[in-house]
Parts: sequence; structure tokens; C-alpha cells
Amino acid sequence: MTPLVTIFLPFADYHKGIVERAFRSAVNQTIECEVVLGASPGTPALLRNQAMNAKSPFVAFLDADDRLELNFVEECL
Repeated sequence: MTPLVTIFLPFADYHKGIVERAFRSAVNQTIECEVVLGASPGTPALLRNQAMNAKSPFVAFLDADDRLELNFVEECL
């Protein structure tokens, strides 16, 4: 079953020390989401462009230096 929401989390090499916190906040949502984590060799915009191919009806974007509140997706839906 395809999740309702896909969260895209691009990061660059210099984010490697902080991306884990953002990733945990995405996978620990109160509603199950697909989390697409990817290192972009050029710019995070390259991974964001992949959102056009998401199978879920909703997408969210999360920067590597940020985090989501536990019920972010639930509140948005």
C-alpha cells in the first residue's frame, strides 16, 4: 500500500553530521510516510525534482538542518 505522504530529505556532504536528526523526525511521524533520503552531488534541488515522480498523493520537503514535529503530517492531513 502506498503511503499518503512522501517526505523528501535532500542533503549535501556537509550535512552528514546533522541529517540524522531530520531523518528521525520524518520516520517517527504519527502517520506512516515514505521517506526519500538522498545525497545530491550538485544541489538539493535535484532530489526535490524527484517529487514529480512520487506515487503518494502528497509530498513534503524537509531540509537536512531542520526537523518535523511528531504530528506534522497528521496535522497537515
